[in-house]
Amino acid sequence: MKLLREYIRQLLTESAIHPRIMSMIDRLENEEGGKVKINRYQVLVRDYQGKTLAQVSFDPTDGMYGKCSGASIVSIAEAQGGYGPLAYDIAIEATGGLTSDRTQVSDEAEAVWDYYTNYRKDVQVQQLDIDKYNRDNLDQLTPEDKSDDCEQLPAVSKYGPNWDDTGLSKKISKLGTPVIDELRKRGMIKE
Repeated sequence: MKLLREYIRQLLTESAIHPRIMSMIDRLENEEGGKVKINRYQVLVRDYQGKTLAQVSFDPTDGMYGKCSGASIVSIAEAQGGYGPLAYDIAIEATGGLTSDRTQVSDEAEAVWDYYTNYRKDVQVQQLDIDKYNRDNLDQLTPEDKSDDCEQLPAVSKYGPNWDDTGLSKKISKLGTPVIDELRKRGMIKE
């Protein structure tokens, strides 16, 4: 019975990884001989020579941009070879929840956040509110709840009063750490 429970748990964990992310893990292992390094505020995806293929650096919520429902905030994201989504997934799991840069976001990065928001069924999407002192005097969604207040400069700059319709205004998190667990199982992670 214990073996059956362990097998079911393993199947559930494996199915919790988005197929596209699983294929990136396979490619990183088989074609690049790569590894992942998780630092306190950074995720690095590297090939066998140590060349960085993708990086997501993040800052913990410290009140500078609001409480942001406890989300860590992306400060740098760079990728090549298609490994950006893998680095983001790992950063989401490592932080317990991630949101986009609060000051500026490229169109490419915005597309990633919108993809998580609209198409990734394996993540949890939480709407963040706008800071009540926003320069555009836009109404807050939940004025009684200060814990979700967060600077929304990129979202407001691009979408004005519809700032909350974009992935830039969301916190993305996951249940558990299935990607990190898979990398550990394969011996591909350094923490």
